[in-house]
Amino acid sequence: MNGWSLPFSPKGLASTLTPPPWHYSGEVIAVEFEMSREQIAALLPDDLEVGDSTQCLAIFADWSSAADSDPRLLADPRRGQYKEAFIVVPTRADGGPAGRVPYIWVDNEVAHSRGQIQGFPKKLGEIHMTKAVALGRGGPKREVGNTFVGTLSAMGRLLMRASVTLTEAISPAQLPPLLALPQVHTRYLPSIDPELAPAHAHSMNILTDVAAGQALAGTATLEFLPSEHEELGDLGITRVGKGYLASIAMTLTGAKTMPAKPF
Repeated sequence: MNGWSLPFSPKGLASTLTPPPWHYSGEVIAVEFEMSREQIAALLPDDLEVGDSTQCLAIFADWSSAADSDPRLLADPRRGQYKEAFIVVPTRADGGPAGRVPYIWVDNEVAHSRGQIQGFPKKLGEIHMTKAVALGRGGPKREVGNTFVGTLSAMGRLLMRASVTLTEAISPAQLPPLLALPQVHTRYLPSIDPELAPAHAHSMNILTDVAAGQALAGTATLEFLPSEHEELGDLGITRVGKGYLASIAMTLTGAKTMPAKPF
């Protein structure tokens, strides 16, 4: 049997994933929002603390991905391209600032499996984003005055909606730090053997070649909506800040494992 991840097969082609490095290039719509420190702490395991700020991010991303070990990601857009929507809250890990993703949805099997292995709590959803156009009037151009929207639905329920009306071009250095900080995840695999403990550890991704290109900022709106399947709608937004439209890229080469306190 061959392969890097399940399912294994005689040739290894059936494996959902091949090993890192994994490369990502994408367009993001991001909106700053704040919650109370108590609300952020409720989204963190006991052994992670709230970061120095209470500024969080809601992000919609349209990704193209590639892997040195899997040419199919570039050859087949259905395999390598996907959208996701998630929120990032500030925390501290390994002695420095980090991000934590308590909720995330994705629309692609490969990206879903890649997230689960990293410790991202990825679930399947439907993500739609305004697409910038270069010609004509069929959509907005990446210009001041235009509005870009992201929506997330799952299980037939609308869960999140964000909009950004662009007011200024900015430098990549003016983008929110949470867009580029390493993220600490929790790899957790329950045991179906009652005699064994679950596999449980924190994992901080190792990123290289983090880059941002054309970026614009503006006024934003953000809504989290209720669903009987989720708790995103329970989050208490105390303030909505700026919104951003940006091109970003990064490479994930691996992760550092750290002990985690049992739940």
